[in-house]
Amino acid sequence: MDEHSLLIILLAGLCGPAFCFYREYYFVNTSLSWCDALTYCQNNYTNLVSIQSQSQSNQILSLAQNTFKDAAWVGLSRTDSQNWQWSDGSNVTYTNWERDLFCAAINVDGTWTDFTCSTNFYFICYLDSNNTHRILFLVKQLVTWYAAQQYCRSQYTDLVSIRNQAENEVVTNNVQGFTVWIGFFNNPWKWSDGSNVTFFNWNAQEPNDVGGIEYCVQQLNSGNWNDITCNMNTPFVCCEVATGRTNLSGSCSFQSRSTTWLEAQSFCRKN
Repeated sequence: MDEHSLLIILLAGLCGPAFCFYREYYFVNTSLSWCDALTYCQNNYTNLVSIQSQSQSNQILSLAQNTFKDAAWVGLSRTDSQNWQWSDGSNVTYTNWERDLFCAAINVDGTWTDFTCSTNFYFICYLDSNNTHRILFLVKQLVTWYAAQQYCRSQYTDLVSIRNQAENEVVTNNVQGFTVWIGFFNNPWKWSDGSNVTFFNWNAQEPNDVGGIEYCVQQLNSGNWNDITCNMNTPFVCCEVATGRTNLSGSCSFQSRSTTWLEAQSFCRKN
């Protein structure tokens, strides 16, 4: 194997009486398949990198910019193409479609269609006034599914979920002649280190699963992500978890907000 380029970044440090821990990133400038890259990282470091925020994505890109010519593997992949769920965590008790892609919109006739999540549509949020009554809001802004989810969560409760035929009719009556985003999405993606997927940075019209065989993810030199076949050979980014006392199993999550040490300890133990 060719000699690789070493790129180290201190993403998060948490120091207390017992230990400190942090993550180091290593850019390996050797082209391998996703599976071979995963094996290399697990044998030599901890795992392929997981990315939980835009700041982490930007830092990796900036450090690798001299050697990052096209794309590099990250630890995101999927083994199952169907894992549909509601954005607000509601149980999936009703559907109204055939689906192959990753984000759902409702049409004027009440049927649903799946699109690439970067498509721009209006969307419907809901506000939970109590356990039995929800107020719907049609937001006439053309945005991606992820932007719609973020907006609804910040301004209302979440993107609308639909749990039965009656709710489907209510939502249909509020679309005002448009195809609009609802909160149904396919999230089969998993980080190789087992951490939850809390951040997406897909390139335009991605993921699109061309040919139904794009099960692995690479970060492009733009910083955005692309789903692609796992047997492509590209460089990759490994992550190593280190501590001041002993190695920690599991994964790290970088939190950008400022807190006291005790508040940080409480947050980490809770989450």
